[in-house]
Amino acid sequence: YDAGKDLTTGDKNVLIGDYAGTDVTTGSQNVYIGGGAGYVATTGDDNVIIGYSAGLDFDGSDTTLVGGFAGTNRGSSASGNTVVGYMGLHDNVSGDNNTALGYQAGYRCDGTGNTYIGKSAGFFNEEDPSDNEHGDNNTYLGHQAGWGTGGAPPTIAHTYGSNCMLLGYNSQSSAQSVDNEITLGDGNITALRC
Repeated sequence: YDAGKDLTTGDKNVLIGDYAGTDVTTGSQNVYIGGGAGYVATTGDDNVIIGYSAGLDFDGSDTTLVGGFAGTNRGSSASGNTVVGYMGLHDNVSGDNNTALGYQAGYRCDGTGNTYIGKSAGFFNEEDPSDNEHGDNNTYLGHQAGWGTGGAPPTIAHTYGSNCMLLGYNSQSSAQSVDNEITLGDGNITALRC
């Protein structure tokens, strides 16, 4: 129902599901599969969006979103992102060239060039509300890597630092805004073997 309803000059699109690509006008070479997938996309090209409400408010290009509500929120025009997982990169608006694999990986991401692998990895990597800075070129590998401490939302999540690697279950940075730091494992790690 209403898949591709507004299509004008866009071509080579595959739109399957209720409201899939409903607002596409000139976008070309897209695949939108699932109820509401790519719903408000109008001009973006070369996207693959699969899953219920995946890319719901997305209008970028060269992006792959696979999973329910993946890359869904806030009128995103970001491009070059790859997401596989339910709600991955959910809040991304303008961050390009990110990779998120796992349930809610990079959920609040708005940076560029980040890699999130694992359930909720880099969940709170987002914009600093005081100066619109965001974390770029970070790697979060492991279940809740960069999540923070103190519950949800955590008090010391790695939110807007750049060029950091957080590796292992619940690995934490030394501060929210730290740059150029590598963290191996959580606070329970007592030995490093080579």
